[in-house]
Amino acid sequence: MRRLCPSFLASLSLLALPFLVNASRLTKVSLAAFYDGLASADARVDFLAQIDEATVQLATHDIHVTKVDCATETTLCELHKPGPLPFLRVYHYGIPNAYHGKSMEATDIVAYLLRRYTDTITEVNVNNFEVFKQTDTFAVLAFVREPTDAPAAALKSAARKFHQQILFGMSTDPETAANAQVSIPSIVVYRTFDDPRTTVYPGNISELSAATLEAWLTDLSLPLIGEFSEASIREYIDYFDAVQWTKPMATIILDPTEPSAGPLIASLRPLAAKYRSEMVFSWMDLRMINPNTVPAYGFAEINQPSFVIQSMKMYPQPRRQYPYDQKVELDPEGVEAFVELYLKGGVMPAPLTRPIPVEQPWNVYELVRAEWDEVVLDDTKYVFIEFYGDHERDESQLFMPTWYQLGERFAGLKDKITIAHMDADGNDVPLSVGPLPRYPALTFKPAGTREFIRYEGELEIDELVAFVEEHAGNSLLGQGGDGVQDLEGVGSGEQVPIIGGLDSEMDVALG
Repeated sequence: MRRLCPSFLASLSLLALPFLVNASRLTKVSLAAFYDGLASADARVDFLAQIDEATVQLATHDIHVTKVDCATETTLCELHKPGPLPFLRVYHYGIPNAYHGKSMEATDIVAYLLRRYTDTITEVNVNNFEVFKQTDTFAVLAFVREPTDAPAAALKSAARKFHQQILFGMSTDPETAANAQVSIPSIVVYRTFDDPRTTVYPGNISELSAATLEAWLTDLSLPLIGEFSEASIREYIDYFDAVQWTKPMATIILDPTEPSAGPLIASLRPLAAKYRSEMVFSWMDLRMINPNTVPAYGFAEINQPSFVIQSMKMYPQPRRQYPYDQKVELDPEGVEAFVELYLKGGVMPAPLTRPIPVEQPWNVYELVRAEWDEVVLDDTKYVFIEFYGDHERDESQLFMPTWYQLGERFAGLKDKITIAHMDADGNDVPLSVGPLPRYPALTFKPAGTREFIRYEGELEIDELVAFVEEHAGNSLLGQGGDGVQDLEGVGSGEQVPIIGGLDSEMDVALG
């Protein structure tokens, strides 16, 4: 089959978006900004102001920007199917691409387009030096005499790996180096966060390897103590990907509106710098944490402020939480002692738990470690628990409909018995339960006891019901078995939820 070359595909786009591509000169990169001309004035004016500012900056890089008012250009907007307005779309040689920048602020728009769609390494001279430094939040510039001189090879390798996160440049102009007040050869990082904003590579440039440069840039890519939030999660994922999730993350949880918040973060910055090579420091807004996810941080409840270290590597062991004692004052001396003890292996992790479910819509209770005492050790109820895990997921999945039939069977007796299941990989199972040699593993706890009875019978509904009735007897069934559901037809058409938990890379950290 004949391939369609980019220029042919681009020519098709001329029919639809003639203002983006000039027929006499195919534009490499163009940007279309779709907006609603009837939207509220404040939102519309602010968006267009950002686009105008980006247009000026992008023009120097031969990137054309066009604004499209969908209130008047209805056919055009429908043809290009933008998402909720306002909406940005990038055209690379006329072929549409989604915009995945951090925001629709001018600085983020410009940084995104330059990183993704321009040359991997920008040529920098006296004419564009100041603009280059200020284009992105993180820019790397190598000063060399010739493009092939060290550390050019290391820079090119790092640029290939990180060009979507970091802006790279190279200058062979002595005047530019003089303006930058650096010697040749040098590598300089320009950041819009932390001090110093300008950082010169401190080692021997002539012996700089790609791996060493990449590690240095990775360490500088995050603020000493940055906010971990929905807006910044992509940056943290990129960082942990680069270090293969081997570093833990130390997080200060506080209310940033409190007068003590700023001084506390500032007081911990020297510690973040001291331990930068061993862990990442961050802070989170206490107000943004869902109360149901608090146990996933290792706390029963989160006081203001709190501190926790999280091991980020999930395999072969699950991510663990190491909370700082909330009864102890959170100050630099205490945090340093806690960090040192953690690095020596002297801090015990909090029990592993999934977040507490917001709802329990089924007749089988979704049990997590944080609710163990409240649910399982309730002396007024019998509890029958199914433990399942990833390494025998198929067997547990096949058993699921039967277990949900059992939940339906005793649905009218929820005040006397709880039918539950628990992810044994995502939650620590108390030692009192005993070993779980395989999944599904079924354990029954009679009311008023701390005894756990292992079920060893067939995984059939009749045998399960008989087992419950044998160990609960009349105290469960009451007068003539009131509340016990007829099994006929139960589970025949009911949709059973699929086994599974939170599996995103930062599920616990985000809550």
